[in-house]
Amino acid sequence: MEVKNKILIYGTIIAIILIISIYSFVLVYLDHQDKRYLVMEKKVTEAALKCYNENSCSNETIKLQELYDKSYLSNIVNPKNKEYLNPESIIIIHKDNNTAELQIA
Repeated sequence: MEVKNKILIYGTIIAIILIISIYSFVLVYLDHQDKRYLVMEKKVTEAALKCYNENSCSNETIKLQELYDKSYLSNIVNPKNKEYLNPESIIIIHKDNNTAELQIA
């Protein structure tokens, strides 16, 4: 009877440790993926703002292909699906507060 109790207690402790470990790993992984996406988005919007502020891009709506053509960016990979961003994606410049917004096509 004592041996069964010890096995049950150790099994429960191991199960709890595994559940906490797996849950923590999943949270860290998802947070990492979100941050990778934000870095990609920031890279694109900063390149668009630079192009707009240097008067190389005259419109407040800039296509990603335009940034590629003017050598402000090289091909950008979306970290969520590991594919290149569509060159028809647009970046909208908000000149009132000097920010940009990426809209993926």
